[in-house]
Amino acid sequence: MRALILLFFSFSYCIQAQQLPQEIQLKKGEVFDLLLILAKPNSSEKFKHYRETIIPIGQEMSYTTLGFTRIKKTVLGNLQPNSLILAKWDNMQLREEFIENITDEVSDFHQQRKDIWDIFLPTYYEIDESKTIRFQKEKLYTLTAYWKKEGKNLTNFMQHWKSLVASNQGKNILILTNGKSPLGYYYNPDILILTEWDNQDDFNSFTQKNNTLNFDAVENYTQFIF
Repeated sequence: MRALILLFFSFSYCIQAQQLPQEIQLKKGEVFDLLLILAKPNSSEKFKHYRETIIPIGQEMSYTTLGFTRIKKTVLGNLQPNSLILAKWDNMQLREEFIENITDEVSDFHQQRKDIWDIFLPTYYEIDESKTIRFQKEKLYTLTAYWKKEGKNLTNFMQHWKSLVASNQGKNILILTNGKSPLGYYYNPDILILTEWDNQDDFNSFTQKNNTLNFDAVENYTQFIF
């Protein structure tokens, strides 16, 4: 198991291939962790040290890797990560104890991350009911995030957005709210949606029509293809 985890992180440092599982099972009470990254040039030696000092501690606290993928394209927003890593923890207490206590064991934890990655943005969600996510190699997937304007809500916007997805043969396979991001690594949208598309043409059709929606309640957004 340790060898598999180290292999995963070797790939996630600079992902050259895609390895999403056919199925991810998330149980009620577990914490689903999504991480967007972009490595700095010439930081492989620093990453090696990070891998040796920090990853085993996460493993001891229930961290489990689920899959990883290269991001093919940023469709919306200015953020330009090149990889997405999926993971989970047994519960919220362990997830938060890790970030709260890691510097007691590795004092330069945060500095190591800053030295290795230009982008390192984790967001995590407590699972309120058990879920199964399935990935198919022939499908296209997008990860979309929206932030609401102060004093606004996204209810009407999301109703129209979901309808537009469905009318273009898209399928929202996971919708997440009430996420958390550690202090200093803030990427916490009001809603995060994982969508499956049969093909690029269907997604392109959606994209053309998406611009016609009323974005008055939306403060910011990102969308990535993988």
